[in-house]
Amino acid sequence: MSELPDIKSLWNYHDPAASEQRFRELIPRAQADPEYHVELLSQIARTYSLRGEFEKANAQLDQAEAFLTPGMHRACVRCLLERGRVCNSSGNRKDAVPFFESAFRIAGENHLDFLAVDAAHMIAIAHPDPAEQIRWNLQTLEYVKSSPDASIKPWIGTLYNNLGWTYHDQKDYATSLKYLEESRAFYDQSDNAKFKFIAQWAVAKLLRLNSRCDEAMEIQKRLEAEMTARNDLDGFVYEELGELYLAQNNSVAAVPYFRLAYPLLRIVDWFVQSQPARLDRIKTLAGM
Repeated sequence: MSELPDIKSLWNYHDPAASEQRFRELIPRAQADPEYHVELLSQIARTYSLRGEFEKANAQLDQAEAFLTPGMHRACVRCLLERGRVCNSSGNRKDAVPFFESAFRIAGENHLDFLAVDAAHMIAIAHPDPAEQIRWNLQTLEYVKSSPDASIKPWIGTLYNNLGWTYHDQKDYATSLKYLEESRAFYDQSDNAKFKFIAQWAVAKLLRLNSRCDEAMEIQKRLEAEMTARNDLDGFVYEELGELYLAQNNSVAAVPYFRLAYPLLRIVDWFVQSQPARLDRIKTLAGM
């Protein structure tokens, strides 16, 4: 029997249904590796969670946990992570934290570094106290930087990004920009074009919020040209260009960008659910 693939390599987080199909196709081969089988079931649960099907996700985790036996540390951590993610994504952030804390403890005790970092970064996301969010992110960032394990180094960009948005949410835009620039610098050295694009957009947004609109405009215009050239339009770029023109007191130039942004963003499920006021603002500014 051929070697079973690494779980991470099977994921496309932008297409949970396709990821589910890949996991299900592997189940017959996984019968020879009971722990891997449980991991697959836990990841199928995650595909449901990403689609907002939380009852299905919990039922799938019930099934996965029924196969757990002592010594399945990796599978146990994955089940705890996904229980926590279901809670967090369904709005029960407080209930999520203990699952992530248990996952972090078990992963750390068993030298499962990638999963330990995943759990720690989820504690930072779910924790209700911004100071704790920052503490966990900084602690995890230092752990990743000092680790000899190359497989966890990609977390550096994510952790800088998360720190940036935590400070953004506290309206500390200067500190937010500092961390988002660190994230951009990290992704500039990677070959992930999508993450590079997002990191540049984030920096430009914070440049605007720090009243550095000329610099922000230069970046967003460059991103607009890139996405137009590859015919992969991004409503968030259009939204920011609209906001930049408003900041420059040019509503005539702003309106067309909000009109371009709205139909693209109103079909982004997570944005519709989590940012209704922002979507309404875009629609109003578009004159729709």
